[in-house]
Amino acid sequence: MTVPEASRNAVGDGSAVRREFALERYRYILQQIHTVNENLHRFLAIYQTLATSLVAGVVALFVGYRKWGIAADTARGGVIGLLVLTTVVAAFTATCAPSAPTAPRHGGWPWTICATWTGS
Repeated sequence: MTVPEASRNAVGDGSAVRREFALERYRYILQQIHTVNENLHRFLAIYQTLATSLVAGVVALFVGYRKWGIAADTARGGVIGLLVLTTVVAAFTATCAPSAPTAPRHGGWPWTICATWTGS
């Protein structure tokens, strides 16, 4: 049985539909890449702000502990504590970054914190 000519013309050869589908898929992928880039820049800006302020606190404590009358052992403990806190912030940022392919979608610490914080 042959398909009438009008039906063949209405359906077309399918290449236009395939091209349109490929174009929509390409637009979707570009939108997803843009969203990931925005989120990554947001995370890096937050990390940069926190790391800068923590390291500035370390430098201020290192330079001014004598003037403030803080014992050397206490100042050393404060510097070490602030540097550990900077490391924790860096680890949190690295594991929660949107482009981290190894982070599971749900489950396990620290990803549960990341998921609740980012809304994913």
